[in-house]
Amino acid sequence: MTSSNRICWVSDVGDDPSKGGGIARFLYLLKKSELIKNHVTFYSLHGLNNFGKIFFCIYLLMNGSRFFVVHSFFTPFTLFLLCIPLPLKLVILPHGELKSAALNLNSFKKILFINLVRLFYLINKYFKKIGGIATNTEELILLKSIAPISKSKKISDFFTADIVLSKLRNFNDGSKLNIVTLARMTENKGLADFLTFFNKHLMASQNDWSNKVKNIYIFYIEESKAELRLVKRLSKRLTVQHNINVHFFSGLHPESISSRLKKIPNKIGFIPSRFESFSYTLIECLGFEYRPVVWFENELVDSLFKKGLCSKAQYGKFLSNDGKSLIQLAKPEKNKIFLQDMSSDILSSYQFFLEKFFKKKIT
Repeated sequence: MTSSNRICWVSDVGDDPSKGGGIARFLYLLKKSELIKNHVTFYSLHGLNNFGKIFFCIYLLMNGSRFFVVHSFFTPFTLFLLCIPLPLKLVILPHGELKSAALNLNSFKKILFINLVRLFYLINKYFKKIGGIATNTEELILLKSIAPISKSKKISDFFTADIVLSKLRNFNDGSKLNIVTLARMTENKGLADFLTFFNKHLMASQNDWSNKVKNIYIFYIEESKAELRLVKRLSKRLTVQHNINVHFFSGLHPESISSRLKKIPNKIGFIPSRFESFSYTLIECLGFEYRPVVWFENELVDSLFKKGLCSKAQYGKFLSNDGKSLIQLAKPEKNKIFLQDMSSDILSSYQFFLEKFFKKKIT
C-alpha cells in the first residue's frame, strides 16, 4: 500500500501518559484498543521543535501522504496543513483548546493563529475535506468559523473500562481521608489555588470533613517550574500549620500510579482545574473509596453528578453545590456499569466517524 493511501495519525505530545497529559492518555488507550490499526500509521511529534514539526509535515506530504488525523489545533503541524494549497483529508481534534477559558491563556498567539487560518478559508474549502471531533459543542462551533468543516461530531475522549487507577477498594473506617490529585503542573490546573484555598478553609476552623484529611498525594507532569515551586511552598505551610503531609510523585506511568495507590486507604480524588474539556483524571478516580470532587463544569461532570458518581463545588469552595456533604462513598457497581457502557459507545462513534470520513476500514 502506498503512503498516500494511509492515514497519518499525528500527536503533538506523543502517546506516553507520563509525559503528555490527557492527549497522550487518549492515544495510549486508543492504541491499546487497536482502533489505530489497518491503513493507519501513528506519528509522535514529542521532542521536536516548531521547525522540526513543520519539516516533518513537509516530509510526509512529499512522500504522498494526504490523509491526516491531528491532535491539537495550536501546533505548527496543523497550521501548515491548513495553509498549504494541497488536496487533503484532515480530521482535527482540539481537545479543549478552543474553549473560551482555554483561549484566554496566551490569547495573543492563539488569536493570531486563528486569524491566519481564517485567511485560507476559501483555499481550504476548495482543496480540502476537513472534519472535526470535539467533546463539546462550543469548540465545534468555533472550529466551523475558522475552517470549512464538512463533517463534525461531538464525541467524548476515548477511554476503556479499566482506566480507573484503583481497582480494589481499600476502605478503613479507622483511617483519615487521603486526597489524591493528578495533573500537569501548570497554573490552569489549579494545584496552587487548591492548596491556598484549602489552607484558608482550615484556618477558618471549619469543623467538617477537611479536618479528617491526613495526606495529600500529588501525581504530576512537570511543565512549569515556577508553579511547582509555588505548590511545594504552599505544601510546607499546610504541613506546618495543619499537620497534613503532601507527597509528590513526578512523571509516573498510570500503572506505576496504580501500584502506589494500592496501599493508600480512604482515597478521594480532587480535581481542582478551572476548566476541563473532558478530564481523564475524573474518570481515573472513579475507583477510589470516595466519589471524586471537581471544581469545574462539563458534560462528563453533569452526567456523573446526576448519577451520584461524583461531587462538585464552586471554584475555591469546599461545600457541595447540592447542599449535601462533599464527601460521599463511591458506588462501585454503578461506576463499573457507567464505564463499560460509555467506553463501548465512544469507541463505536470514533470508528464510524473516521471510516465514513476517510471511506476505508481502520480496524
